[in-house]
Amino acid sequence: MSEEYKTTVWALQQVANWKGGTPEEIITASEKVRQVLSQFLNFEGQIRVSLLRNKGALRKGWRGIEQAIRQIEEIEEQCKSAKEMMVKERAEGMQLVAESLSKLGQTDKALVFIERSINLDPSNPKSYMLAGKLYFRKGDVQKVVQSYEGALDKGLSFPHLVNELEKMRDLLTLTKLESGKKFIGRDSRSLARLLTINGNILAMQGLLDQATNRYQQALLVCPEYLQANIKLGHIYRQFGNLILAREQFDLALSASVRYIRALAYDGLGAVERQEKNYSSAIALYQQSLELSPSYSNAFNGLGKTYCLQGDYSSAIKAFESALSIKDDAYWVVNNLAIAQLLIGEKSSAKDNFKKAAELSKKSFYSASYLSYMNVGIALIGEGELDEGVLAIRQALSRCKAQGLLQELISDLELIAHEIQIQRIIDELRALI
Repeated sequence: MSEEYKTTVWALQQVANWKGGTPEEIITASEKVRQVLSQFLNFEGQIRVSLLRNKGALRKGWRGIEQAIRQIEEIEEQCKSAKEMMVKERAEGMQLVAESLSKLGQTDKALVFIERSINLDPSNPKSYMLAGKLYFRKGDVQKVVQSYEGALDKGLSFPHLVNELEKMRDLLTLTKLESGKKFIGRDSRSLARLLTINGNILAMQGLLDQATNRYQQALLVCPEYLQANIKLGHIYRQFGNLILAREQFDLALSASVRYIRALAYDGLGAVERQEKNYSSAIALYQQSLELSPSYSNAFNGLGKTYCLQGDYSSAIKAFESALSIKDDAYWVVNNLAIAQLLIGEKSSAKDNFKKAAELSKKSFYSASYLSYMNVGIALIGEGELDEGVLAIRQALSRCKAQGLLQELISDLELIAHEIQIQRIIDELRALI
């Protein structure tokens, strides 16, 4: 009896006793059992003869061989599953790397890893979602649309995804219109809406000059499209030009739709707050809420004004009202934390600063300068000063509008009542 034959019989016995293992061990075992099966086929006749010489062992022996063969088939199936599992783990690892790079603002590197993740595991909707956010940062609207469509196709359930995809498709339509001549014949209101959506996207990217241009184009095409006035007013407010901001909000007050007028009063309240006319600001926010009682931004503005007045209890109530309408509004959670810090509820404040940072990072607009700014405020509120400053610098690398800086300093000055951050405030003041 040859050694090769003996080895084959022994190997079959080992296979029959296989109890499983890690994915790596299963794959290794699969490779070995293929060799055993091949050898068994070569020696099948000899094995049968050997068993016939010992008739008592015939049934038992052959049953063992059949069991070994079944085990080989099972190991093959396990091997297939193990390989799939290892591929998914590699894909998830690359997705995590992409997320980390994204948070650090390294968009190009993040895109390399997320595309590798999608290639390895095309079934993961979260990878498509992250890819869409990254391409949005790059301004590649077509890729954003493809990525968001992929996320939906793979079953991702995300509250704002369908709306954002619709906006991106509209924007893609707009970018395909090469000249003003191609606008002829299009409904002027629809075109104004597309231009305003484009302006919103540019504004989120910190490209405020380009956003301003888009809103102005929208109003040239359709002066009655008052949403563009609202958006333009907030851009002027971020620039610190409160006179022009007030003009735009005043124009929007002519709207027949109550909600648009509510947005206008909210904008005027923000202007008065920035000018430190707190009583006027409160009255305007209340007018906004009379028109639209479920408008969370007006509650937020009201809370910020109360905070600046030193009425922290009223501020907390206003912020809680805002969050009862929109519980994932990370900027409101930040403001609530500031008010809690100032009223002495330090434990609740710390919890909410942490929550605000987490919500900001998970936000659909996590790549925007406002998200980075809120992460920075939250981290500073938690006492993580170095990380907070880093996030604020990332925000300011995208947008350094004067009005925006003044609002940021105003928030940090409130925190400074409890946390020593005057150095940070002085550095920001130097930028104005």
